[in-house]
Amino acid sequence: MENNLKEKTFINLFWTFAERILAQGVTLIVTIVLARILMPEDYAAVALISVFVNICNIFVTKSFGNALIQKKDADDVDFSTVFFINLSATALIYIVIFFIVAPWLAGFYDMPILCPLLRVMALRIPCAAINSIQHAYVSRQLKFKKYFFATLTGTLLSAGVGIALAVLGFGAWALVFQYLTNVVVDTLVLWFTVKWRPKWLFSLKRAGGMFIYGGKLLCASLLEETSIEIKSAVIGKVYTSADLAYYSKGKQFPQIINTNINESINNVLFPVLSKAQDSAELLKRYMSRVIKVSSFVIFPLQFGLIAVAPQLVSVLLTDKWLGSVPFLRIICLTFLTTPIFTANRQVLKAMGKSGWVLALPFSRSSLSIALVFCVLPFGVEAIAWSGTVVSVLATITSAVMVGKFIHYGVFAQIMDLLPILLLSVGMTALVMLIGFLLTDSLLALIVQVIVGAAFYIAVAKLTKMDSYRYILDFAKEKLHRRSKRQA
Repeated sequence: MENNLKEKTFINLFWTFAERILAQGVTLIVTIVLARILMPEDYAAVALISVFVNICNIFVTKSFGNALIQKKDADDVDFSTVFFINLSATALIYIVIFFIVAPWLAGFYDMPILCPLLRVMALRIPCAAINSIQHAYVSRQLKFKKYFFATLTGTLLSAGVGIALAVLGFGAWALVFQYLTNVVVDTLVLWFTVKWRPKWLFSLKRAGGMFIYGGKLLCASLLEETSIEIKSAVIGKVYTSADLAYYSKGKQFPQIINTNINESINNVLFPVLSKAQDSAELLKRYMSRVIKVSSFVIFPLQFGLIAVAPQLVSVLLTDKWLGSVPFLRIICLTFLTTPIFTANRQVLKAMGKSGWVLALPFSRSSLSIALVFCVLPFGVEAIAWSGTVVSVLATITSAVMVGKFIHYGVFAQIMDLLPILLLSVGMTALVMLIGFLLTDSLLALIVQVIVGAAFYIAVAKLTKMDSYRYILDFAKEKLHRRSKRQA
């Protein structure tokens, strides 16, 4: 069982990493192009409506979808039941947004354009309801290759739509239709490539059983998303639209990295660990491996962003976005704990400890919201720093919880990550020194990236770092197997 799970885990991690890297690579290019065309106030408007859309998405993506993955004997009745529940819920949610929330939001922020923008953007929610079930089916079958092609197609088409509308002068509408096109195309591609179809089946009893598990996760995700989005809502109301735009733009680059790694871990680790939920030793081994491998990738990327932030923003986005540099650096630090927190939480979910999973975001979200209002008088940077503090404390708490069940707690996790952390900090110091010595932003950025990457890989190789050797050996093994099959 262990060898089979190991094979499935890292084959599917490959596909999910490939999906996220290619999709976010395209997204990065589009982000750069749009940032050079659009103005900060366009991003501020979309950031405000995204608060409500993202929170509403939680209702249809984070409850029954996770329950379908975790349930060992989920069948057509379960999937069809969730399908009809999701569609009914999204219809109600959209009606409320269209007639109540959208007009109120426009009046609250004194921005009339928010009303039509939110009404169109909210069309993402019904698509997300269907997409979450498709994703659950793909996750249970461990066939992430299908998700790869769906995501890539949606990203490419939405990129074309967003850039075309921006060039034509549609402002914030370019961002709205880019986001909407992405999820619509993604859902349509999966509809034609995934075999699952809803049937006229419904069981209220099964829905209740799944909600016992999924309902707790829904509350957890809802609290977590609210604590994230409340920052944008508060900044948009108390400070200027420029402040909100810089804060939102500062999140984009570190969030691209964070999303790639975090969603890959979420998508693959949870269904795989659910199959090994009865073995504490196996859970511990997989968790340790995933934490080290994901951190080996995410640490140098986030620390690297911190080091090259001024040059990167100046070259790619132009100097009009230099106000986002402080937020970019702070949020990079915040996201460093993501792979550890995610792995801890996924172990608790896989073991069916949904009560514990709820306790994590409840405490994290409560502290986050409280800190936002405590630091509100001290400026937007203080709000950003509050997220870093909460992230570190939440990760320590999650490690303590996991340590109770599989004996892999805070100290063991820190010791696994310490070599990677020290190497990343050393690389950052070197890259920042280069930035101080070279005054030309483009030249400095090129040299920083090359030297930083070479230093990181070289030291990892010379010190025979465990994660580096594991990734290298795994890649060699896969190439060897492929060459043998072709022969």
